[in-house]
Amino acid sequence: MLRRTYRKLREAVPAIERLRAAVAPKPGAPPSPPPEAGHRVIFGGVALRIFGDPGDQYYAAAAAQMRGQGRVCSVLRACLPDGGAPVVLDVGANIGLATLAMATALPGSARLLAVEPSPRNLVHLRRNLAENGLAWVEVVPAAAGAEPGSLSFHEAAFGAGSHIVSAHHLAGGSMPSVSVPVDTLDRMVASRGLERLDFIKIDVEGFEPDVLEGATGAIERFRPVIYVEFNTWTLMAFRNANPRAFLEDMVRRFPHVLAFGPKGEFEPVGDQPGMLGFLHRNLVERHCVDDLVLCHDTAWTRGMAPA
Repeated sequence: MLRRTYRKLREAVPAIERLRAAVAPKPGAPPSPPPEAGHRVIFGGVALRIFGDPGDQYYAAAAAQMRGQGRVCSVLRACLPDGGAPVVLDVGANIGLATLAMATALPGSARLLAVEPSPRNLVHLRRNLAENGLAWVEVVPAAAGAEPGSLSFHEAAFGAGSHIVSAHHLAGGSMPSVSVPVDTLDRMVASRGLERLDFIKIDVEGFEPDVLEGATGAIERFRPVIYVEFNTWTLMAFRNANPRAFLEDMVRRFPHVLAFGPKGEFEPVGDQPGMLGFLHRNLVERHCVDDLVLCHDTAWTRGMAPA
């Protein structure tokens, strides 16, 4: 019996060696950090540590995703007035990449609110703020919407794709979801007694029209600069919203709607040819995903370098 056991072990050695070679790091490749080590990135000259679900491809690409926050921070820095204590909202904060990036661009007197409904993302958002010494950022554990209440929310394997599942969702009946609280930005601002609101970033996977509808009072009162994602696919698939109608509504509501040109320069989207050109680029050239800046004046844009 011992001989048979020994013979089986010897036969298994080649397979074990092949498995070890397959999983061994390639020569010259950097060692993979354990999940708990997080990702170490430099943004705006600041060293940051970022944590998330190891299986989330959005988190796996955290370094590249952080580089993509340069544009929103360029707009943020350009539009903030000198002095005072600016107030900024990150609506759809996810695990906090934009929140961390904007925090590096804000003065110490600033107030920053990170609005995020996903229970899973909230764990990582809070940790990322704590690990990077940003406990002063206020986390709002809710979705921003057109009216207060609650909604179903799908926590996607790709974290940035997590989204509200409303009655308008194309596949709502098959989407696993959890219930999350919903509040309006108007109520969030009023309940905190905010006396100013300088900048709002909105990225909520197709429910941007609802966020803007629930912020009408605050926008009229404070006239913040708004950086909003325009994602044709999520607008149609998740919200059953007509992207053209959403664009036309923003043009009606805001004196200036600015898109980004091929070199990062601002391009106004304020008339029919402008809207037609923007929609063509969005659908044909940019795979349905763009960003727009909504504002009441453009004086702040004059000194802004393209990002």
